[in-house]
Amino acid sequence: MKVLPILLILILSMSACVTNKQTDRLTEELDSLLSATTGQDEPGASVMIMKGDNTVFLKNYGLADMVT
Repeated sequence: MKVLPILLILILSMSACVTNKQTDRLTEELDSLLSATTGQDEPGASVMIMKGDNTVFLKNYGLADMVT
């Protein structure tokens, strides 16, 4: 769970973005980080970031159901 503090800092920094270009760059970085740390066969995670009423980032990672 060393990644959790890093993710929280990254998510909080995204909320301070002013321009769409900055938001796009940070969402790409967040997606890259989460994709690299969450395997396809690991428990899943969902991330949603909103700015006002707009959804800036929404993606799911890992397995949705671990029961086989």
